[in-house]
Amino acid sequence: MRRVTTRLPHHALVILSYLICGALDVYIALCRYLPLPMRSYMGNVLAKFPYAVRRLTIYDQLNPAYAKYYAEAESKELLVGAGFVNVRAHHRHGYSWTVVGTKPADR
Repeated sequence: MRRVTTRLPHHALVILSYLICGALDVYIALCRYLPLPMRSYMGNVLAKFPYAVRRLTIYDQLNPAYAKYYAEAESKELLVGAGFVNVRAHHRHGYSWTVVGTKPADR
């Protein structure tokens, strides 16, 4: 889908984001009553985001020409490989890692 959406003009991507967000809102509502996939995530995470944040997140996911997603171990290895020490990772919901480390003073 990204092959198409990265070529869309801004206005068309905004419209598509609204459409997908509307479908997502319906899915979130259905998750309240039906045991659908990702039910917990929909109710505990996405449903708590304001509508504008959900729509902008969708836009952001459709827009980049290039995206690279790293696993926890890969993320930590990048910092260790760059000379950082005390490297640690934290996640909010088991994804979207935040990795921090300390650059030694002698570098």
